[in-house]
Amino acid sequence: MEVWRNDRERRGLLRLLLSEIEHNYEVMRTISERLRNEFPVEDLIGHPDFLTLKMRTWIDVRGRTAALVPAQILGELESYYSPLEVLLTLVGFAGMVSNSFDRTLRAQIQEMKPDWTVVATRNPYQEQFDKLNAAQERTSQKIEAYLARPWWGSLFLGLDGLAPRRERA
Repeated sequence: MEVWRNDRERRGLLRLLLSEIEHNYEVMRTISERLRNEFPVEDLIGHPDFLTLKMRTWIDVRGRTAALVPAQILGELESYYSPLEVLLTLVGFAGMVSNSFDRTLRAQIQEMKPDWTVVATRNPYQEQFDKLNAAQERTSQKIEAYLARPWWGSLFLGLDGLAPRRERA
């Protein structure tokens, strides 16, 4: 009975998180379309609607999720939510758009003139955005694949490497 109850809770948590991830994807897609799909990352993350991306569900359920969700899926969730959290923090920095643009320009100069010394070429805005984009589809697919399994499939999770994390006593 406990296995069934845990699986039911696990599936509920994953559905909630998938809903939040899909919300964020739609927001980013809509902003991108409004910018006509050709934009520097500064325009997207500097757009006022970018702040409507959400992590509320993740914040509310991450403790229970860590206890119930298979390690492989938990890793995917972390690879999605970690750069999202960093981006939402960076967006709040004063002068974020001009700083990000300046870093992009400096990186392009460094690429064109490798023998020059150019400062501040690392662009954390672009790095985190790229990580978020890379994790977006992968995370959704892993969750959907898990949810497509029959409930009793949890009994055999250990056989295919998707076993949930076990709490240590």
